[in-house]
Amino acid sequence: MKIGNKNLLLHLIILLLNLYIGGVKLEVVKDEKDLLNIISSNIKILEINVENEINITNNINVNSFEKVIISGGSTENSILNFLDLSHYLYFDNGVKEIQLNNLSIRGNLYFHDNLKINIQNVHLTGNINSKFDIRNEYINISNFKYESSSNESDNCINLRGGNVNINNSTFFGSSSCQNRLINYNGNGDDKYNLIIKDSYFSGEYQCPILDIINGFNIDINNSIFEKAYSSESIEGG
Repeated sequence: MKIGNKNLLLHLIILLLNLYIGGVKLEVVKDEKDLLNIISSNIKILEINVENEINITNNINVNSFEKVIISGGSTENSILNFLDLSHYLYFDNGVKEIQLNNLSIRGNLYFHDNLKINIQNVHLTGNINSKFDIRNEYINISNFKYESSSNESDNCINLRGGNVNINNSTFFGSSSCQNRLINYNGNGDDKYNLIIKDSYFSGEYQCPILDIINGFNIDINNSIFEKAYSSESIEGG
């Protein structure tokens, strides 16, 4: 048997095995309809490739997958654009693991009791909310660019629990962040950590930057916090 035939046979075996155990579904989405169709699939692992700008008119709710991967080719060309800036890309607690890679998102993210979250080389314009009432292993954020939108919020990034690791990332607030650019609340548990390295945070002279409550281990290294603003009505810095 030739080497090429052996490789083909191996790929066929892997494909059949994936189908047997519930499968990995890889889809290129071109528009909102494609996206809504694929997230309704009954499979274990969902991988979505975004190759262009996709305009989205509704909230997108993702649930009941063991793992969801949303990837693009670049932050310049691969864009999920929520036309209403109050709308969310919502990952419910049925999703155990999430990966967001190499794309831009104009809208909001919500994570609810997800076990593992990786955000790498993503440009987000919007808000982030998370709620972890049960165990979270990690939220890894790297090579991330954040900008607040015109959608007002008490805290533009509101993290309730979770082991959060931020590395080599930039964050820009605005007056839309009415209380803080980032609020981290460890939920009073002796298990959730916040680690920040090699990152930059700016309040743009319009908002306070960081508030930390109940973290078990807080470690901030080689990072810059500047241009913060706090009015008399806001406690802290």
